[in-house]
Amino acid sequence: MKSIYGKSIMDSSYKIVHDEDFVYFPLLDGSKVDEEIVFLVPEKNERMPTPRGHSGAFDVIGDIAIIRERKDGNASNIVEFIKNTKKNIRAIYIDHGVEGEFRLRDLEFVFGEDNPETIHRENGIMLWLNVKNVYFSPRLATERMIVAGKVRENENILDMFCGAGPFTITIMKNHNVNVLALDKNPEAIRALEKNFSLNKVKGTLKTKVCDSWKEIENIHNMDRIIMNNPTSRKVDFELIRNSLKMNGTVNFYEINSTEGIAERMESFRREHFMPVEKRIVHGYSKTSSMVSMEFRRVK
Repeated sequence: MKSIYGKSIMDSSYKIVHDEDFVYFPLLDGSKVDEEIVFLVPEKNERMPTPRGHSGAFDVIGDIAIIRERKDGNASNIVEFIKNTKKNIRAIYIDHGVEGEFRLRDLEFVFGEDNPETIHRENGIMLWLNVKNVYFSPRLATERMIVAGKVRENENILDMFCGAGPFTITIMKNHNVNVLALDKNPEAIRALEKNFSLNKVKGTLKTKVCDSWKEIENIHNMDRIIMNNPTSRKVDFELIRNSLKMNGTVNFYEINSTEGIAERMESFRREHFMPVEKRIVHGYSKTSSMVSMEFRRVK
């Protein structure tokens, strides 16, 4: 710790974050440190800068900043901080929460140009989306790259709640695979199809606007199923098992307490899905986190 702070190379405009294995210190660009203390630096669009002396957080999606709603209702200091430090930001919105069947942000426009369409860049890809009609979190950029790094060539992949396609496009940018992407939200599928055209990707993509839990009844022989619908508690193990090859992989995401995540992992284990890995993606509240869980079908 002294070697980091003593050299004055910490970037104090970003938060220190952690997972189960490491604590990640945001360093100034060009900083030189001993190799053994450098593990991973999350992409800048995953970090959440905050003005000193004021609590709050915001996401940057393309050239749009989205501020989490504050309990006191006053986000003026954060708005000014963004205006003064993030010159590329074209619009600022306050997020009053995610709601509805499609899990959309309730956004209040507060600064700039009220145009919710943007192109977000991460991990060497471009993602076009409208932040008002498709939910997207930039804080999963590293997670998406981790999953893409585990994919094998020619996998058959089911992206059950695909959104604008960040998992699908990241994977297809790096691997020749076959992806079936599903979402209830027609605007999400439209964004994904546009992003498929925007990026130089490999393999084949099929999309469908549907209820994923109903459509999965007709899907078989998948090598991998990605289930990024973290606020939902629904899991139908029989349908997953029937859709997944033996030794196939499930990448599952959930927002829950430590006890809730332990119970979820045990439920997968009882249904013959062997836990492979668990990661805390980011904190969500004082008592819960968003967690990435990977399982392998063994029966």
